Parts: sequence; C-alpha cells; structure tokens
Amino acid sequence: MPRPNHWWNAVIVDDEWRMIDACLASSSNPKRALYSSLSGPSADLWWFLARPTEICWTHVPEHHDQQHIVPPVAYDTLLNLPCACPAYFKNGLELVDFNTSLTRIEDLEMVHIMFNVPSDVEIAAEVEARAFTKDNDGDLFESGDIVKKKALAQAEWFNGVKRYTVKALLPGDEGQGVLKVYAGKRGLMQSIKDIPHPLAFTLPIIHTGENPPYEFVTRHPTPHAQRHDIYVVQPQCQQLALNNTFVFAIRQHPSSLSGSAQSALTPASNPGSTSPVPFARPSSAMSVNASSASGSSASGTVAGKKPAKLAIQTPGGKILRLMRKEDRKGISVGSRTPDEEVSDGGTWETIIKCSEKGIWRGLVLADRTARWCVFAEWTCVG
Repeated sequence: MPRPNHWWNAVIVDDEWRMIDACLASSSNPKRALYSSLSGPSADLWWFLARPTEICWTHVPEHHDQQHIVPPVAYDTLLNLPCACPAYFKNGLELVDFNTSLTRIEDLEMVHIMFNVPSDVEIAAEVEARAFTKDNDGDLFESGDIVKKKALAQAEWFNGVKRYTVKALLPGDEGQGVLKVYAGKRGLMQSIKDIPHPLAFTLPIIHTGENPPYEFVTRHPTPHAQRHDIYVVQPQCQQLALNNTFVFAIRQHPSSLSGSAQSALTPASNPGSTSPVPFARPSSAMSVNASSASGSSASGTVAGKKPAKLAIQTPGGKILRLMRKEDRKGISVGSRTPDEEVSDGGTWETIIKCSEKGIWRGLVLADRTARWCVFAEWTCVG
C-alpha cells in the first residue's frame, strides 16, 4: 500500500457521497496544472462534489471504506487506472478493452488503445519523453529537455458508437514516456501545430529492446469537412518508397447518427474480439501488383447518407479519386483481420504506384464549398 501524500474531503449531499478537493481546485496549488486545464485565479469547479467513481481514478484513499464505492475496489485496480483529468469525464470518454499490458511494449510493438466518445468530441494525442544526452565519457544522462512525438488518433464507428483508436510509439530509445490524450468539442482543432483541447488522460509507456525510427501518417483536422469521420486504413506509415505500389484505403462514416450535430453516446457492445496484447506496427501496405489509379468518383452511401468524395493528390498536383470497395466481407484490409469487429463505415481505396518524390496528400471534399481539404499526408522518398 502506498504512503498517503494528499488529503481531500468526503461530504454527503442529498443522501449521496461526494468528494471535494479544494487544494487541487485552487489556483495557488503548484501541481494544479497536472490535473486541470484552467488557468488564472479561477477555481476548477470539477473538483467540488465529484463522484467517488470518478475521483478514484486519481485519488486512492488509504482505507477501503473511504472510497465510498460499493463494493470497494482493490488497490491494484485503482493504481493501474489511467490518470484521468476532468476532461475525461466531461467529454464522456469510455475505455474499451483496456489492459495494462497494452502500454508495455517490446521492439517493433506499439501502444494500441481504444475508447468510445460522443459524436461531437474529437481527440488529439502525443507522446512525451525525457531527452537523454551523452557526456564526455559517453555516459547517458537526462538533459532536462522534453521530446514530443505525435500519436495516431483516428475515429471509427461500431454499432452506432464513435470509437477512437490511438497508436503511439516513443520518440527514440528513451525506454519510457507518457502518452497524453486530449479531448474537446469537435471542430475546434484548426491545425496540427496546436492542441486547443484540455488533457483527458495519460498512460505510461514502457519500451524494451530496439526502437527503429518510425513515423505515423500525418493526420490533419478538417474543420471545413465535418460531416464524416475519416479513418486511414493504409498506408499508416509516413514514408513511402519511390517506385513502389501502395494500396490507399480510407474508411469513412457520417459523423453523427441523426441530422443533429450531437448524438447521445450509448454503451457499445464488444464481444471481446479485440486482443488485449500489443499490436505490431502497421506495414507500408505495399502491393506486388502495379496498377494505374482510377479517376472515377466515389459512389454508394454509408449508413443512408451520401458519402464524402475522397481523393489522393500527387506531388505534381494530379488528383486521383478513390473508389468504394464493394466487397466488405471480413474487412481484411490493412491491420484488421477477418475475425475482428467490423466497423459501420464503408471503405474507399485505390492502388497507386508512387513514382514521384515529395508530399502525397489525402483529400476530402468540403461540406459546403467545392474545394478539397487535406486530411492526411505521406512523404515519398527515394
């Protein structure tokens, strides 16, 4: 049992237990920035009258009866929960099949977590690690700098519920780092340069073995194309090899179940088909068969709504349309295997031989104007 290092109050309001942490809510607390996104002299009201089942993610009482949870939860379970901030509960996030083994990876494995969100919530994620440098004797020591690396966060829909999949790696051979997941209202992110959302939860990453350089595909927010959630199935790697043929596969789904901009989050049924073990890094999805890209437009509907038009733009500016994949039985495209859960959306794909060096872009047509919005970028290198 860990030593106690913090104090808070438990009160009864309307015959229900509630927790008050006036210390953490105060702007004078030097550690408030670790648990709150507020700045300035205002108090963080979430820490007043918090539910016992929510505050237990960060506050573990010394005595079981002070949890005020029936039945009490074991210490090991509480200490292995992610460190959840108020944004986690305010935005209604729900972890799916979480297991602590997912954050302990070896060699070419990667962190792979999933969680459900309401339809009007968007996610951003990054990994932070302490940088190391060598002294004159060749010994490693912490330089005091923080190294950051973007994680791949994409949304899909399963059984009418929006689900985010986050894939993350450490920046280098630091051995350990922290995965930070940010959550907020959909449409606020304008670029990948800045994350406007508050921190929702964090997870420790522990890596053993070699960690060769690897970058995920760059995903851009599309504030002018909000009607559909887009998931890049493949290639999920950043770099593409020159004069090689790749299958570009994109999955899309309407961003809301109804005509309104917001729909309620319903509990998702997961039959346990997702394995709680680390996943291998996504391959480059290179195909052995070369084929020219088709220029026909996307057709068909997804969940009764007109799908968004998708395309790939070459470094030279040529636009290659993606076609709907008719055969969705099994969904064996990319990293998904036939026995895994099938998403609600449709898949659009094309086969392209990358014969040009430079930036290849994924495009989606804007909601209200006849212009393309960039949602993904790959780099073709020789």
